[in-house]
Amino acid sequence: MELLIFSTGEGRIVEKLLVELFSDNTLKGCPKILDRPLVIKGKKLVVFSPNPDPTFVELLKTISQMGEVEIYSSNCGDLENCYSVEGFYPLKALERFLENIGETQLAENLKNFTPLADANETLSERLSFYIPLVVAKRKSVAFAWKYYLTLKGIPAVTFTYPSEGENVLEILSNVGFRDKVFPLLLGKFEDKFLEEVKNRGFVPYEVTPKTDKKLLMELELIYTAKEVSEKIFKP
Repeated sequence: MELLIFSTGEGRIVEKLLVELFSDNTLKGCPKILDRPLVIKGKKLVVFSPNPDPTFVELLKTISQMGEVEIYSSNCGDLENCYSVEGFYPLKALERFLENIGETQLAENLKNFTPLADANETLSERLSFYIPLVVAKRKSVAFAWKYYLTLKGIPAVTFTYPSEGENVLEILSNVGFRDKVFPLLLGKFEDKFLEEVKNRGFVPYEVTPKTDKKLLMELELIYTAKEVSEKIFKP
C-alpha cells in the first residue's frame, strides 16, 4: 500500500527524516508528502502530530471514517488507530513507525540509542546575541534547528552542505554581516571548508556527533537542537 504523510509541529522533523530514508533507499517506496490531511482510496494516510489541537482532532476523527489513517501522537486521547509516543518525539515516533512497517532492525537500533546533547552554555549564549548561519549535511537536521530556534525567537538561517556551501561563504564575505552572524556547523566538515570560513574572519562553532552511523548522527544533532534551544535566554 502506498503511503501519504502529513505532519505538524515536531512531526515535520519525522517527515524530513523519512523522506531521506526513502531517498537513500534505506526504506523502499515513494511516499507522498501532503500539505493537508486527506484520504485516497487504496492509500494509507500516516499522520505525525505530537499535540493536535481540538479542531484537528475532530478532523482526524472525520477522515478516519473515510479511509485508512494511522496517527502518531503524544496525546492520542480518544483517537482511533493512534500510537502513543512518549519521550523525545522525533526519535520515538520514527521508532514506532519503523516497527509498524516491519523495519525491525532499524527500529531496534533506535531503541538502543541514547542521544547525548552538546548543549553547553557558550552556544546558548551566542544564539541569544547573534544570528546563526546553520550549516548541515542533511535537510532534516537543518530543518530541526530552524524549527527549535524559531520557537525561541531566534531568526536562524539554514543551509545544506555542500550544495549551498558557497552561499554561506558569500554571506561571511559581506562586511555588513560581520558583527551580526556566526557560522554554526552541524556535523563533520572538510578542512578546506573550515579554512574558507576562517579566512573570512570567523571561528566556526562546530557541533560534532559522537556516533558515526548516519541516522543516529542525524537524531543526535536534532536532539542537541532541542536541548540548546531550551537553554537560550534572550535579554
